[in-house]
Amino acid sequence: MTSRPAILLLACLTAGLSACSAEFSIGGQSVEDAATELIEGELAEQLDLELTAACPAVDEPEVGTEFTCTAITADGETVNIAGLVDREDHIDLGTTNVVRGDALATIAGQLAGAVTEQVGFEVTAECGDTTVVLPANNELVCTVDSAEAGEAPAIVTITDTDTGAFDWRIDG
Repeated sequence: MTSRPAILLLACLTAGLSACSAEFSIGGQSVEDAATELIEGELAEQLDLELTAACPAVDEPEVGTEFTCTAITADGETVNIAGLVDREDHIDLGTTNVVRGDALATIAGQLAGAVTEQVGFEVTAECGDTTVVLPANNELVCTVDSAEAGEAPAIVTITDTDTGAFDWRIDG
């Protein structure tokens, strides 16, 4: 396949790409301790990743206070996490650079449809099936394949992990 310009494709996944939000009633804990516990427990389980979290102190955790945490995977990758005190003694967390393995099949299907529409012949796509921590450029490499043009890498740039929006281009 030839190189194509990037085309925006809005891919709204019902559960989002990361679908890794979690809520926690902090009770007597500090926001950072509650967030760390939640990240290393429930969030790590949702992502099927081993995570070691670091969260900054939140001095005055009033409703509406936003904070960020990071977590390191066993492979040394950094997961970015946005946090919010969404009501009294309660936090909500969500990853900002993670695509769950089950969402990759949805991305592949939408990518195949978009490429097929552009090139005019049937194309399949494969993006893997294990959770991916996106690099700083938010790029994911998938493979597109067709009887007419063969196999080529497709560079998928995730533009919004909440909605599943992405751009793509074919390299090769």
